[in-house]
Amino acid sequence: MPPLPSNLQHARESVPTILVVDDQPAFRSVLREQLEADGYRVREAGDGAEAIRILSRGEIDVAVVDIFMPEVDGIDLLRAMRKERLSTKVIAMSGGGEVLPGGPLLELACHMGAVTALSKPFDLEQLSDWVSHCLEIGSRRHRQDAGHGGR
Repeated sequence: MPPLPSNLQHARESVPTILVVDDQPAFRSVLREQLEADGYRVREAGDGAEAIRILSRGEIDVAVVDIFMPEVDGIDLLRAMRKERLSTKVIAMSGGGEVLPGGPLLELACHMGAVTALSKPFDLEQLSDWVSHCLEIGSRRHRQDAGHGGR
């Protein structure tokens, strides 16, 4: 198959990539379908450890992360992202109002860098809106950094 024309190759490369991290394959599938219908490229991870491997490649624009997962959970994933100084925007999600001594876990996720936290079940349009918002934040920051010589 011949290579894509350069204008189409550039268009393909500029499509934002969203990572969906959840230990429930059926739920990941629902989110994938919605995000692909929104025009995004979607990757999936079944736990935080797999997500870290994918995120370390630097190709993810937004990660939609469940808080409760086996092995490496969403809070541990946020800690690892913070430690590695990854700029990927995060939308946290959880099916419960779990509380730790420091407060509700979804609130903790926001304090650790998540842009927002959604309680399951949530409206898929709400997810689409938040992904779009995260991409705007990233784009705005990228333009500001470029205008200041990368500082």
